[in-house]
Amino acid sequence: MEGSVNALLTLRVGIVTRKYLTAMTNPSRKFLRRTSSLQAAGMLGGIIRTNSVTIIKSFAGAVKNATVTKATKYNPFK
Repeated sequence: MEGSVNALLTLRVGIVTRKYLTAMTNPSRKFLRRTSSLQAAGMLGGIIRTNSVTIIKSFAGAVKNATVTKATKYNPFK
């Protein structure tokens, strides 16, 4: 969860910076914050959607390895 929040804030800061640097006039801070948050949330959704399969496979593999290690360590029939 913390990583997602950090990613969202990092994306938002990057978007705000890009908008300030490419603006021809001085943009409204309120408008800039709102639109940047919406864009960052959309981008984060795409990142999560793209990487969710990898995350789930990694988590399942870690759980499986932990279970197998415990099961072989405490096997009374060995």
